[in-house]
Amino acid sequence: MPEAADLKPRRRRVGWRKSVLALTAGTAALVVAVPTTAGAAASLNTGASVSAAAKYKKNGSFKVKSQDFGIHAYQTKPEIPAGTIRIAGAPSWLQVQPTKGTWDWSLMDTSLDRAKAWGLSEVLVAIFGTPQWAGSNVKDPASEIQGPRSTSAPVKMSDWKTYITELVKKYGDRISAYQIWNEATSPQFYQGSPKKLAAMTKSASKIIKKYDPSAAVVASSVQTHRQNWFDAFAPSFFKQLKKKKWPVDVLSGHFYPALDAGPNARVGQIEMFHRTADKAGAPKRLQRWDTETNFDLGSHASTGKNLDGRVRGNKAAWYVGRTFLDSWRLGLRKTYWYLWTQNYNDFPGIQMYQANQPGPTAYRTLANWTVGQAFKGCKTKGKLVNCKFKKSGNTSNVLYTTGGKANYKFSGRKQVCKVNGAACSSERKKIKVTKMPVRVS
Repeated sequence: MPEAADLKPRRRRVGWRKSVLALTAGTAALVVAVPTTAGAAASLNTGASVSAAAKYKKNGSFKVKSQDFGIHAYQTKPEIPAGTIRIAGAPSWLQVQPTKGTWDWSLMDTSLDRAKAWGLSEVLVAIFGTPQWAGSNVKDPASEIQGPRSTSAPVKMSDWKTYITELVKKYGDRISAYQIWNEATSPQFYQGSPKKLAAMTKSASKIIKKYDPSAAVVASSVQTHRQNWFDAFAPSFFKQLKKKKWPVDVLSGHFYPALDAGPNARVGQIEMFHRTADKAGAPKRLQRWDTETNFDLGSHASTGKNLDGRVRGNKAAWYVGRTFLDSWRLGLRKTYWYLWTQNYNDFPGIQMYQANQPGPTAYRTLANWTVGQAFKGCKTKGKLVNCKFKKSGNTSNVLYTTGGKANYKFSGRKQVCKVNGAACSSERKKIKVTKMPVRVS
């Protein structure tokens, strides 16, 4: 596979029902999650400080590019320096092919035209949502948020192959990466077997590589916030991919911490994902991405709505900054933030709809610090995480703690800047590092 950043440019809650995005002619209508109380004991929700223990070390050193900063957006241009966009459910397969002989690419045209107009030339498209005519009845139809049989695997593999072929032949010059299903761990999106999804992945990969060899094939995302969902699907899915000789370029997860847990819980989920993939024998050639993330998810049914979000202020800033830094130090090259919206939306805990909000400010600041720099890895000493970046012989360090404060000493005088966009200061010999990431240069 080509380097992740070098893909060809193309023109409160325990358990929840995931949001789906349905595009109309000019706008995106958000159908947000409906929180449930099922599965409380099954949520992976540790907030304890954890260290990087997984064996996967793919991201020891690489040059950071704008394409390592991903976003979801369906309504208005993101006011952040994202270099790649993920399009999920806009449209789904069932919208493109509502009947066997009918094709409607209008929503795909709209999504891709919008991405191009926004200057986002790298596009990841998630393929999911079986049409009713192509699927079969499932065990839990009440969970199917896209309609009857949408979570089933297609009955005939030939129908699946036809759809993939038409998609790639039509948009091969505009799509950089294809993700074969969304959140297959969730009964809201998939109720077929891991074996069948692995077979679908292999057949899709053959078609994609035939017509578009430089495109990346991304395995279905697996969720990690629900331990029972993950355990019931992910280990078997990875084993089935192994049997198919790993017909993908990327393994992906959605590392949403459950409830209102923060970045340390996300770290624990990433490590669980890595251990599971390592145990299955995932080859080192496969990259690993986070294709959807945020914190403290909710719904319009939530009470006490605050237009700044449930995670706001400096907390939102250091959450966003840590998200990308933790991804890199733990072996996830790309991270796709969910979600840039036109105005307030209750689903994401950290809001991104105005450029001057804490989340967008941190996103923009970290990108300004790191794009074009060589990431040289991070070292952890106690609670202190020290990430090293280098460009043209000059070294800078981005530091934060996983909890509390820690001293950091250096020689001479250095400029110290916070990821929340506050004014930089000149410091001599030492600083007190907190959970807020800072750059020392």
